[in-house]
Amino acid sequence: MASEDISLEDWLAEGHGDEVEWRKQMEMNRAAWQSPQELIQYLQTFIQALDNSPDVFFRLGVSKPYFVKGFFKQDLVDLLRVVEWARDSGVRYVRLSMG
Repeated sequence: MASEDISLEDWLAEGHGDEVEWRKQMEMNRAAWQSPQELIQYLQTFIQALDNSPDVFFRLGVSKPYFVKGFFKQDLVDLLRVVEWARDSGVRYVRLSMG
């Protein structure tokens, strides 16, 4: 899950760029957020696809244990539980963030 928007004043004070760039970044940030239920549906669909094709990584030539031993799928299941918790706690929007 990710943080809130940065104000224009803070953006300029931190030297990230001008107002046009700030508006562009804020629009990209807003577009990245979605309802928990939407993300839940995506995760459930992806997990179901992995269940329906358990050999998908082998067929794709992927041999890393993270994928072929089920750790990737378990991470998706864990993420699903976190997003379900967020939904059940009344969170209106979530987004995935790398970092």
